[in-house]
Amino acid sequence: MPTLSQTQNPVQAPASLHILSGFSVGETALVDYWREQVETVKRDAVPFQVLSSSLIPSILLDVRKHSLPSTLFDATSSGLELWADWCTFMTPELDISDTFLFLSIYNRQRCRFVLRFQHHQHIPLLEAIEQTRQLKLTLSSYEYSVPFYNSELPVHLKKIHTVFRQAM
Repeated sequence: MPTLSQTQNPVQAPASLHILSGFSVGETALVDYWREQVETVKRDAVPFQVLSSSLIPSILLDVRKHSLPSTLFDATSSGLELWADWCTFMTPELDISDTFLFLSIYNRQRCRFVLRFQHHQHIPLLEAIEQTRQLKLTLSSYEYSVPFYNSELPVHLKKIHTVFRQAM
């Protein structure tokens, strides 16, 4: 598996893929390896529906094709732990333009899943998450508000807006 530095373009060649992971920003050639990685993450992402406007951005997870435990966000558990990481992939032509939220949750059992935010329809949702530093996840009758302390999402949004302006 090549690293980001091993796949970077020479200085004179324009970058064809922007990758943001955490607070890191990089550019690389859009080789088959990266195409496969993006397609795998898209395919594995749990679909969701944005819920009506509220103070906290909220989504309903659609788990018909994913095996998330229905009690994943059960608040009666005192051991609920969560780790969240943001990752963004974009091409200058915007044929790839997605931000992914990787979640690892422990609540009596460990569960990992990813959410896909398509920039063409979810920029307002990402901006609301950044503004409130929260995202409410709903699964069955349970809700859980994911807090984002020291969030890297503002770095991602700045780059997303820059690439969108350059593409227009």
